[in-house]
Amino acid sequence: MIAATGQDLDDVQLSVVPDPDFLSDFAATQDRAPNLVVMDEQTLGSLTDSQLEQLNALHWTALGLAYNSIGYAATSYRTVLAPRNGSVFALNMRLDLWVTILRLILHGGVYVCPHVVHHAPPPVPDGDDGPRLDITLTPRQREVMKLVSEGRCNKEIAATLGLSEHTVKLHLHNANRRLGASNRTEAAMRFRSIR
Repeated sequence: MIAATGQDLDDVQLSVVPDPDFLSDFAATQDRAPNLVVMDEQTLGSLTDSQLEQLNALHWTALGLAYNSIGYAATSYRTVLAPRNGSVFALNMRLDLWVTILRLILHGGVYVCPHVVHHAPPPVPDGDDGPRLDITLTPRQREVMKLVSEGRCNKEIAATLGLSEHTVKLHLHNANRRLGASNRTEAAMRFRSIR
């Protein structure tokens, strides 16, 4: 995808940065901020609060999320991207559409997939933190979700909490349902955004 994008956007310098510390690394090696940062779900979900602050400090850098999960995209749009006028588009779209959206963003536009807009809950008014969804989780579900959000697998979570893997899966399933998440990654992102 990156190689094909680079060929179609031959006037744009592309960089693939696998490390979440990309902002400090990029700033140390470049004389200006990037025009556009596109992240996938895994990268956005792995950013620490400090890294999100660094990203938000780049006021002239456009921000985009290439998503796989509509629920994750909707949550990320509401909590991270909408305040920054960030763009949200599907990772698995046709290459010509992908390039067109990137061109739009690079020229100052914003693209938000209509499915994300319809899936996203209404924005919370200023000054109101809104409901804290993790309150609906049991203490054990919060412990499991904390470890999931740290990237731990079920076997590690079971060993840490002294539970069976089956019990961990059950807590994770129930936490996913309560958080309105369709998978583990989306649940971890929602849990991190509401803690």
